[in-house]
Amino acid sequence: MMHAARPIRDRRPWPNARLVGAGLMLVPAAAFPVGAQVILGGEGRVAIDTNPLLLSGKKNDAIITEITANPEFKTESATGNTLDLAGVLIGRHYSRRYDDYVLGSVRATGTLRDSERLSVTASASYLRDLAGDAVATNIDGLIAPQTVRNVWQGDATATWRPNARTMIVPTGSFEHASYEDSPLLQNTNSGRVEVALLHKTTAHTWVGVRPVLTTSQGGGQPSLIRSAVFATIKQTLTAFWTFSADAGVEHVDGTRPVPGFASAGRQRTAPSGSLDVCRTTERTNACLTASLGSDVSALFGFQRRKAVGARVTRQLDERRTVTAAVDYQRFTAPEGLLRARELDAASARLDLEWRLNRTLTLAGELQYRRRAIGIGETPEAGYAGIRLRLRPRLP
Repeated sequence: MMHAARPIRDRRPWPNARLVGAGLMLVPAAAFPVGAQVILGGEGRVAIDTNPLLLSGKKNDAIITEITANPEFKTESATGNTLDLAGVLIGRHYSRRYDDYVLGSVRATGTLRDSERLSVTASASYLRDLAGDAVATNIDGLIAPQTVRNVWQGDATATWRPNARTMIVPTGSFEHASYEDSPLLQNTNSGRVEVALLHKTTAHTWVGVRPVLTTSQGGGQPSLIRSAVFATIKQTLTAFWTFSADAGVEHVDGTRPVPGFASAGRQRTAPSGSLDVCRTTERTNACLTASLGSDVSALFGFQRRKAVGARVTRQLDERRTVTAAVDYQRFTAPEGLLRARELDAASARLDLEWRLNRTLTLAGELQYRRRAIGIGETPEAGYAGIRLRLRPRLP
């Protein structure tokens, strides 16, 4: 049985001071190459949230104040090679019940273009956040939204076009995730390799095949493996509509045992796939996404997950933009973990941004979040806030 998690008492020194140092390294503006751009961004946020950490019970509300610094450095060479260094440092304070958090991320992304036919993109990043900040899109956030995640990631993708109608895209990635103050989630290492083989059949259509191999290892247990193969299609339907879909089958070789819980160890083979439909006009961008398959989870290695989401951004005029987004996910827990095996989470968000001038933007935000955790309770939260964003650019 899962018990309601207590608020995290994050009194330890932040274990990744190098994130701060790396972020500050982005600030100096001396001796940058021609074409370099420096953005010294910052944000301030004030909000009221009825249940910031999605705890069970009552009287969980608090006023949130948050200060964010997000410097960024970009440069591009004459041949099209690019480098992007971005840092985010967040200080979050709650008016009652909860302790303060220091969160943030650092990411470096580079692209090398050997020619029009071959390019390679690689990135490395570190992220420290609250799992519940993505409760409707991340399995671990649904299970323990109060835990702090530390995630190290790296990935590389090559795009090779041997001719005008063929594209070969191999991708490799790895991730290490650790969790603070969570008895359920295990520190997890995962890796993924895939190769997309695409052929252009018409001026607006690509079709192909994409095999994928994913591994997950955590809790001192042997690695688990997910293998899948997909047929894929990417199509421009009209001047405004685009469509992409994957349809295939996956095989997962079991679930990882956790002390104190009875978990099923059987293998499974099941359908898997995803769908993206988007409409883009001069003032509107709208996308619908859906997916079915197994994702890496710190709970038991892999979890069968269903998800759907929609996002619409509308530019009302030259200064005002409104964005609405909804997300929903459901996954099936192994037998013996919880009373109810079907767990789900949902979120809905509405933002209105008003650009005051070239560097200053004011935003009003409304949000609703909930999670069903299978023990007769459905923690939920309402949020309303104001955000002020400063994004000056230095030449």
